[in-house]
Parts: sequence; C-alpha cells; structure tokens
Amino acid sequence: MTNPSPLENALEQFDLVAKRIDLDASVNIPFGGAKGGVVCDPKQMSRREIQGLTRRYTSELINVFGPHTDIPAPDVYTNQHCWT
Repeated sequence: MTNPSPLENALEQFDLVAKRIDLDASVNIPFGGAKGGVVCDPKQMSRREIQGLTRRYTSELINVFGPHTDIPAPDVYTNQHCWT
C-alpha cells in the first residue's frame, strides 16, 4: 500500500468537510465543518502527554472557539479526556 498523493488526500478531506457541513446544517449548527489537528501518534503517548498537548492546542485556538465562530467536534483518537 502506498501513501495517498496530496491530491487524493485533499479530495478525501474535501469529502469529509462536505459531509460535516451537511450534518451540521441538518441540526442547525452554524460554522461547522472546520478541522484542525496535530501530527502525532497518540497511541505512543502517555495520558499526561495527551493532556498537555490538548491544553496547549486549545489555548492557542481559544479565541476561535465559540457558539458564533467555530464549534470543535470529537475526531479520531480523541476521547472524554480530551473533551472535558
């Protein structure tokens, strides 16, 4: 198996965003569909490392989050510890 090309990855991301926008619109959530992330392997990280990473990521984007700007949603390899 080979890694996807940048174009294949971009098309996959576009498809995911389109689905998320439709889902958010269906339940009247504004500004949904945005994604962001950190390149890491959480399976290789301790709970404390994940907590620190999550807190730093959130602190950098705290002014972007809000009910009238952007509403983050759980994603791959996140759990209740990342969202509380």
